[in-house]
Amino acid sequence: MDREGLRERIRFYTEMVKLGTVVSLTVGGGAVGLVFNLKDELRVLAFIGAVFVEIVSVMFTVHSYIKVLDYLERLEKLKEGG
Repeated sequence: MDREGLRERIRFYTEMVKLGTVVSLTVGGGAVGLVFNLKDELRVLAFIGAVFVEIVSVMFTVHSYIKVLDYLERLEKLKEGG
């Protein structure tokens, strides 16, 4: 893969990290709001769903971040001529 391709992938995964962070914060805030208001079964189910989405979102964000680091390392190797 050439330098421009690596740069484009770095931009893409950086945007995915941003998206995952925003989703995590938003869903996390909603889940905290639900914790203080678990009065019926529907809210409990919504809380469980929010926890699941939060876990998936954090995994997605971490995976995207790791990909960015990997592509940055590859780009550095290309710049060094390796």
